[in-house]
Amino acid sequence: MLTIAEMKQQHEAAGYRFFDEWAMNFYNREIETQKLTMVHEDKGLFISSECREDDEVRRYTIRLFDFASRDVHEIGEFRGYETLEDAQVALKELLKTHRSI
Repeated sequence: MLTIAEMKQQHEAAGYRFFDEWAMNFYNREIETQKLTMVHEDKGLFISSECREDDEVRRYTIRLFDFASRDVHEIGEFRGYETLEDAQVALKELLKTHRSI
């Protein structure tokens, strides 16, 4: 299982920019999980949060890391969860009901 730091390294080595300083600052993005939750041997899930404006409420997004492409994809709606707990519950439900992500 990859840590978030290892995932970031692989993602950046593949030339992607989800975790670069500009993107993290622009979206005021935080990574809310310490390691990937594995869906398959080649896919893992994690939760991010974003808050673009100072007065905007921080909201949460479930993300998928694809080991083959090393890219990050949204699962569901961008900033689709009001609380971290809501996103965590949704992630657990995804694992129960949709193992073919």
